[in-house]
Amino acid sequence: MWSWFTCEGGQSVGYRDVEVRGSGADAAGQTSPRFEPWSQKKAAILAKYSTAEKLSIATSFLSGGEKVVVKTQSSVTDKVKNRLEQLDDFEEGSVREMLNLSQQEYASRIEELHQALRQAWDQDQRVRALKIAIQCSKLLVDTSVVQFYPSKFVLITDILDNFGQLVYQRIHSKAEYLKPGSKVAVPLPVDFTPDQVPESAKETCRNWFFKIASVRELIPRFYVETAILRSYSFLTQREYSRALMRLTGAICGIGDPLVAAYARCYLCRVGMSLAPEAHEHVLENFWHFLLTYPQLERPVVQQLLRQQKLDLSTYLTLYCPALDWILQCVAQGASEGLLDQVLSRCKDQCNSALLLNSVMTAFRPDYVASRALELVGLMRDCDDASFPKHVLLRTLGLCLTLADPPEDQRRQVLSQAWKAISKLRNPGDYLSCAEVWIEYPCKHFTVREVDALLGALVRQLVPDRAYEQHPQQLVRLVERLVRHVSDFGRLCAMEHLLPLLDLLPREGGARLRGCKAQTRDPLVLHALMHVGQALHGSLNALTLEDERRHIAQLLCGFLQRVGFGRDFEAQLAFYVDARAAFSTLDPVLAQLVQDVNLLAMRTRQVVKGHHTRKTAAFVRALHDRSSSVGAGGGTTDGLARLYLNALNLLVALGQEHYLYHLDKVDSNDALYGGDPKFRAQLEQLCGSVLDQLLAHLRVLGESGQVERQARLALELLQRLVVGANLERRPIFALAVSLWGLAHRHAALDHRTSVRCLEFVKQRASRAGNKGPYAELATKLQIPSPV
Repeated sequence: MWSWFTCEGGQSVGYRDVEVRGSGADAAGQTSPRFEPWSQKKAAILAKYSTAEKLSIATSFLSGGEKVVVKTQSSVTDKVKNRLEQLDDFEEGSVREMLNLSQQEYASRIEELHQALRQAWDQDQRVRALKIAIQCSKLLVDTSVVQFYPSKFVLITDILDNFGQLVYQRIHSKAEYLKPGSKVAVPLPVDFTPDQVPESAKETCRNWFFKIASVRELIPRFYVETAILRSYSFLTQREYSRALMRLTGAICGIGDPLVAAYARCYLCRVGMSLAPEAHEHVLENFWHFLLTYPQLERPVVQQLLRQQKLDLSTYLTLYCPALDWILQCVAQGASEGLLDQVLSRCKDQCNSALLLNSVMTAFRPDYVASRALELVGLMRDCDDASFPKHVLLRTLGLCLTLADPPEDQRRQVLSQAWKAISKLRNPGDYLSCAEVWIEYPCKHFTVREVDALLGALVRQLVPDRAYEQHPQQLVRLVERLVRHVSDFGRLCAMEHLLPLLDLLPREGGARLRGCKAQTRDPLVLHALMHVGQALHGSLNALTLEDERRHIAQLLCGFLQRVGFGRDFEAQLAFYVDARAAFSTLDPVLAQLVQDVNLLAMRTRQVVKGHHTRKTAAFVRALHDRSSSVGAGGGTTDGLARLYLNALNLLVALGQEHYLYHLDKVDSNDALYGGDPKFRAQLEQLCGSVLDQLLAHLRVLGESGQVERQARLALELLQRLVVGANLERRPIFALAVSLWGLAHRHAALDHRTSVRCLEFVKQRASRAGNKGPYAELATKLQIPSPV
């Protein structure tokens, strides 16, 4: 669905991401359907935050860990006492550490813990399941491999979410109630109230919270209680807000700023799923994060960075998923006034580029665009070493593709932003910004400003051939440019357009993808049609054949770049206009015939072979249009090509079993397969076609066109080898004569002759090097190249 903003440089960011962040809630406090759910973020986090370092895991439930001892309890008191003893045993020891795990092995161990939790729950071992959840939570204390922490958070919280769901379902299953006037207990409805919950279920719910409250360590106690927070709905309807604020305060006791940030992220995530209308805890978590931000400059953090050989910029990007989620929750249904308040606090307390990027990511693009000039100034004051500045510029550029800044500030915004972009020395960083910002002058200024930016871009990329390392970004930049320039004619006249196009890779997939791009823009089509008519009008009787062929290739390329999607009638109308405009060029007419026939097949594909009256009439119209284009003259190479293909068709019709069939239609293989009269008629037609080809070969020889004669002779020989019966001596003699004719004037490419002879030898080897193919292979000798 939607992609999500990333906080590291050089990575692609979807255009719609800004809009997703800014989407609000309705009056009832329901989450907007455009609010990006956590499930979409998880895969991106796991892919992005990886490590090659060795990991460790401490647990008593894997490979020789804790053994379960099932005791018999004579009373409820003994049962409770035994469970408390199990918790005490867990607190005191039996935890073993597994070292030197790769990232994949670590993820596998986490999944084993997940399976162990489910198995314990299915076996009615509730305390064991709780202990697994607690041990999983304790893994989030460890930051020994800090680059992997965001991915570890995703893996662990998946287990906690499952545990919370199991607890909720357990209590819900025990909460059957009696409807008024009924004596049969029924399950609670979806929208139940605490008044409908029986006291036994409430007692079970309280017991779960009491067990978790007995956990001595803060982080596991916080995470497990947050995981089962949904179960408060069995006790009271007003507990969510108080519990969320209480847990927000508990996070202040976590000393590691990264661990605390992800704890706040988890609390906001659970809070948004349970009570989207409760915003107090979300904003409070963000304010607390701002207060603790100076901790990132403390010696303990600097020591961690030195130990793990990380720079501050890389370390700060680890906060991005947590901070992005918190700010997305803050921006949910927020007003412009809240954005001003957030920017003011960020500026007063830390002026962090990390925070500024997340703020622009989270809030609605029109809010951001109206403050674009202020944001550019804040970027200028940010520390380059703490966070990549090109990411800030790219994020602002993406916002401005979706919303416009005030009209009186547009030129100043472009001037200051491009000045900052020009200072970027890394070509990848520079292109990641230019790719987005090139759309801004196309929308708000003239071609002159766009051309000036293109000139600056070319000058930046040409030294040291820096453009060769970033072909994809260059292609995306050109695509944006073409898509958003309104005056296509003036675009083609730009001074720096061709130098920019020369930077595109001449080989590989990038330029090919650029060539495959189709358009239906009426302005672009009108401009290109005008240019094509001018080229076509320049042809006359004195025009050289090479020039005619070159113009035909250009026009065919233009026709292939026009696509109207599923508007097939508009596509046909365009082809009709093109046939009228380019009527004297046979290759263009042939291209139009193929395009019209392809349109008929696309129509059949859309209706899945079952035409309606409307589509059937449309397909008949397509065939009428294509058949109205006359065939070429009797002495043209086009007609010779047609005869060669006719030979292929006749050979295929002679097969006993066809490769393709139409549904519910009996083909000739079913009607006449093996019939002597049918085969005789096919042979007669083949003879007629062969006579026409031999006559054309004679005409080519008499007119001195020896190169065309040689090519046609060799192609006809290849058809005979594939489909003719060489055991007939006249056919065999004709094949040998065609080989001699093809090489008589040494006008044929040597490699073509080699390929043809190799094919004949392959056919001979299939027959055991016996028969006419083996004899033909000995007769065909390649003259030595001069």
